[in-house]
Amino acid sequence: MTPTLLHATLLEAENFPENPWTSLRFLTSSGELLTRKLLEKLQKTLPKDCTVLNLYGSTEVAADATYAELPRDDVAIEHPLVPCGRAIPNVWLEIRGEEGDAECTAGEEGEVFIFGACLSSGYFEDVSSSSPFVTFPGRPGRPGRPTRCFRSGDVGRWAVAQNGGETLQILGRCNQMVKVRGQRVELSLVELALTSLRSGDLRLSESDRDQDQQDQHPIFTEAACCLVDHRGTPTLAAAVVAAASSTETAATARRALAQRLPAVAVPGKVLLLDEMPRLPGGKIDRLAVAQKLSASFDLKHGVGPVGVVADAWHSALGFGFAFNGEDVSFMESGGNSAGLMKLASLLRQHWPHLAYDEIMEAASVSYNCLLKLCQSSKKRKHEDTEVEMVTDTAAEAEGDVGPAETVEVLQRGGTCNVGATEIPRGETRDTEVVLSWKADLRQCVDAPPLLVNVPKAAQPRWWLLIGSHSHQLGCFDAESGAQRWQLQLSDRIEAGCACAVIDGQHRVFAVCYDGKMHCMDLQSGSMHWSCVVSPTHSDTEIKSAPVVANAVAIVGTHGGTVAGVDAKSGERLWEVKAPGAVFASPAIQGQTMYIATTSGQSILKYQAADFRLVPLRQWLLRLSAPFFAAPLPFAASCLVLSVDGVLRCLDAGGGRTWSLALEGNAFGTPCRWGEQIFIGTHGGHLYCIISGRIAWHLAVGDVIYGSPFVVSDGGTGAFVAVATRGGRLLLVDAKGEEILGSAEMSGE
Repeated sequence: MTPTLLHATLLEAENFPENPWTSLRFLTSSGELLTRKLLEKLQKTLPKDCTVLNLYGSTEVAADATYAELPRDDVAIEHPLVPCGRAIPNVWLEIRGEEGDAECTAGEEGEVFIFGACLSSGYFEDVSSSSPFVTFPGRPGRPGRPTRCFRSGDVGRWAVAQNGGETLQILGRCNQMVKVRGQRVELSLVELALTSLRSGDLRLSESDRDQDQQDQHPIFTEAACCLVDHRGTPTLAAAVVAAASSTETAATARRALAQRLPAVAVPGKVLLLDEMPRLPGGKIDRLAVAQKLSASFDLKHGVGPVGVVADAWHSALGFGFAFNGEDVSFMESGGNSAGLMKLASLLRQHWPHLAYDEIMEAASVSYNCLLKLCQSSKKRKHEDTEVEMVTDTAAEAEGDVGPAETVEVLQRGGTCNVGATEIPRGETRDTEVVLSWKADLRQCVDAPPLLVNVPKAAQPRWWLLIGSHSHQLGCFDAESGAQRWQLQLSDRIEAGCACAVIDGQHRVFAVCYDGKMHCMDLQSGSMHWSCVVSPTHSDTEIKSAPVVANAVAIVGTHGGTVAGVDAKSGERLWEVKAPGAVFASPAIQGQTMYIATTSGQSILKYQAADFRLVPLRQWLLRLSAPFFAAPLPFAASCLVLSVDGVLRCLDAGGGRTWSLALEGNAFGTPCRWGEQIFIGTHGGHLYCIISGRIAWHLAVGDVIYGSPFVVSDGGTGAFVAVATRGGRLLLVDAKGEEILGSAEMSGE
């Protein structure tokens, strides 16, 4: 875990009645420098025999180059940063002087050079002469050592650890490069962006900017940035001196910076100074600037609910919010996702019945909205089946998604029909399962395959689409295994595909982790269009498969955006915001859409006469656990399966008809065949459920990750196919817990 996430986790642990760390034996910190303050908090909370591993490195050296076992590798003389220990096997470190030409002695400060097997081959298509990868022509006295190395840009020294050994101590950066939330930020570039801001950059619209092109005076004449360790959280902050003619506020300037810089490089605090503190030589006294920024953190905001919310807001941001105003959101005030988690944890210490996503949703609107939520919380308490914004709607009739000409598509949680003679019966126990074909997808496959039936086509009748982490999407003849086409998409594919008939053509819709959706022709693989699903929001990663209804492709993102995209043109038609990450595909039945969230722990119901228009939310149901499985609507009900293994049947108004607790966590979407519902769990069980009761269950002896799949003869004969973590494929009689056949596969 990064120190930022560690700090947020420690904070949340304070909400537990008992210490949740009692069984922990090893804890790893990496990605950022571990501070002394955070280590002290960890040591007070963790068991005495728990070892903290502090890892040091960067992306260029495969993430980690050294490790420190704490407390044995700690130093006697305390420093704000915790030692980074010794090199991992096949890696060597040297501390060298300013030009890198001479190795420093023990205790002498210099730049950290990293040698060994951990080095990457360099940056992609990098031809610059300033590469940090350098080669020493000779290594006198170092026979057998590699000559190529990476200049880390970190200042360090070798110190003596408490165990008597040598340990690496990082003291800071050689230049003005710092790490914020695990990402490198060049302070000089942030300062340049601040002093480059002009009043015209702060206009709210293009028309406003065009109206006053002459008004282009600078906002700030000077800027100095630094990274301040506030309560264990490294916070990027800046001090500025306003120009004489400037009347702009720091908060307004921050919003303008957000259009120029990555989010991680936008200062969380901008402090206005009358003048910069100076050294005798006239340079900016950066130590004095850092002290002023640190001192400005210590603001107090009174007592009672107002004081509690203000202090929590202040603490989570890492600075006072005097520049921002009560109608500004947490993110607009300089917050980030880790700070939002911290804010929720702090407020839940006072109002434990408030849900995480409820606090986050209010804070994402404004400070005032959050304050009102907390002030009114005395009369509110979430129950397991609390429903918000319920409106009366007619019961939906059971039916298929999309128009009648939509192609038959089978994916996870699906069923298909084959000839009656192909279904193994109970008396044919131990039916042989034979491998027909296999294909190399090069990297990890997270997504389930998609089967498409094209009955009018000569060959193939069944098409199979599958993607992997290699960015490749492959189309195969599902019966012979012959590859029809293959495409390299924009990023790794972690979700299944969708397919629909659009303007008489079979089109495939695939989504990538980078937030893009791609539309291809099924038969040729030719690209129709690509689009960014949620271009104006953060956390745009996509881990759920799209669905198609009314010629609209609908998909959810990690940031909680659910968007509708024109399946013909790729134009974004609408978006709605869910209170949490969407890891499961939307479920659509007729004019109804259900959405499940993970961090939000919610089920939402939307209604739309035409999904080309923005769907209207009917209700929101908050539950006690996240959802990774997609909702399963049928008739006038909807089945929802939370990760803790609880299956609930909801009526049209969001009320609970029945619920059932299963053994083990559940991530796969339930599969329905007639009145039977099949579910696999991490507890190693396959369940058959009818009308809220367990008809039968089978212990398979291994974790079931994905969804079961039913193959039937179109009548009463069917078997359930289910795969386990150990790579075992089982065929189970749908009428009972009898295993009809099995096969062993390589991999999970």
